[in-house]
Amino acid sequence: MTSKLAVALLAAFLLSAALCEAAVLSRMSTELRCQCIKTHSTPFHPKFIKELRVIESGPH
Repeated sequence: MTSKLAVALLAAFLLSAALCEAAVLSRMSTELRCQCIKTHSTPFHPKFIKELRVIESGPH
């Protein structure tokens, strides 16, 4: 593989990685809804809730 081809492939890879990161960051800044880490679809009694954390909005 020639050095020009290697540099071109590396540049294309870095550009695609930067664009993907920018897309994720822009999505995070516009979507202010809660995002659940885990969900549970069947009903359960409130006494089984072990921990509930409310994180105020703002820079984290």
